[in-house]
Amino acid sequence: AHILKHYGIETSRSDWNLSDLPSHLRMRVEVQGDQDKPIATARDFDQLKAKLDYHIEETTSSAWHQVARQYEHKDITDLIDLPERVEISQANGIPVFGYPGLKRDGDRVHIQLFKRPEEAEHETRQGWIRLCECELKEEMKALKKSLGDFKQMPQLALFGGSEALREAAYKNLLVFLFDREPPLPITQQRFQNRIQKAQQQLQHVVPQMLNAISSLFETYRDIHRMPNAYPNLESDINRLMPPDFLQHTPFDQLSQLSRYLKAIYLRAERAKIDPRKDMQKTEQIQPFQDALDSFLKKELSTAKRMAVDEFRWILEEYRVSVFAQELGTAQKVSPKRLNDKLEEIHGMK
Repeated sequence: AHILKHYGIETSRSDWNLSDLPSHLRMRVEVQGDQDKPIATARDFDQLKAKLDYHIEETTSSAWHQVARQYEHKDITDLIDLPERVEISQANGIPVFGYPGLKRDGDRVHIQLFKRPEEAEHETRQGWIRLCECELKEEMKALKKSLGDFKQMPQLALFGGSEALREAAYKNLLVFLFDREPPLPITQQRFQNRIQKAQQQLQHVVPQMLNAISSLFETYRDIHRMPNAYPNLESDINRLMPPDFLQHTPFDQLSQLSRYLKAIYLRAERAKIDPRKDMQKTEQIQPFQDALDSFLKKELSTAKRMAVDEFRWILEEYRVSVFAQELGTAQKVSPKRLNDKLEEIHGMK
């Protein structure tokens, strides 16, 4: 702590990391290969990782293409069971793996070998959704048609118009139906299980989606009838319902989103009567919102992004408990729980 303070690093900050240190204070790391020969050295982890990637790519290029030809298939319509990883070769004693996954290319899906497990997972999600959509082609066509027309919704132009909103609602439901579990490993059995589960859910999801959107737009209209009730009213609305809100709000969370908007409405009514008390309550929220904003600006791993999303919704529940307690919360919330979640996120890779 004394050294950090000497270099102007605030030790009470929860988000400081080794990159805040001057380079000569960081540990020098050397990776050795066969016969204890160094193959990469650096004081910065990202630099070390880049050097290892370059070294591995140079020594395994030929082997990679050979293994890739065994696993890669273009324009597939049926899934086959795939291993989670395959060994490509050894680079100075370091095993090099490839990760089979799905790659969406427009309306087509390919099996491809990826160099990173996180890349395989990310790309496979989109390929998996597309294969499921093709498997239930007629059902999906009927689903999109049953979403109907949103022309009667207030402020519809702010959300791209009726057709854009319907397309966004459809994509939201695709994620709900086909992307609720980790996409890997890829097996025929997992694919069939997901199709069967989606078929069971199809008859319920459209009425729920339409009711949720109708409720959201109704509350959205009511809030806009009372502008300037408190300083950050517009940013609060935009946080919950930006033009692309259906891309950032899971289907399961849409009904809760309506409650969060109602909390804004109640807060706005009360802020006009007692703005000072509203400011005091805002001070309870702000440190957690600042922490969330900081995370959202960074590139995060899949696991860390999921944890940040969870923190986001816990924070919205906390807002309800602070500004509109009578609406109730979907889970127990407190500053301690939020701080515990922040600590968990900071400790994740």
